[in-house]
Amino acid sequence: MDQSDINNDNLNKINSCDEVNDNLNEINSCDEVDDNLNKINNYDEVDDNLNEINSCDEVDKDVQENILSRAEITKRRPLEMHMIFEAAFEQASKLYTEMKFDH
Repeated sequence: MDQSDINNDNLNKINSCDEVNDNLNEINSCDEVDDNLNKINNYDEVDDNLNEINSCDEVDKDVQENILSRAEITKRRPLEMHMIFEAAFEQASKLYTEMKFDH
């Protein structure tokens, strides 16, 4: 084997190493893509969780409005009952007065 054969052989080895390095770079590039996809998936999960939280907030808001609405009804009820009793008492007083003078 003369020197030129040895040089060619070494060049082939170097070229082969360069190809391996190129392939490794491609693999690393794929890993970066995978990392980015994982980040995107994580963002999607965060978005899903935020949507769930927003959905719960809407339910909470509905429940609060329902509670406030019931509180308003409950607050008005005694006043309405008082007015009903007052009207009934007035009606009963009129009837009693009419009956009293009829006799």
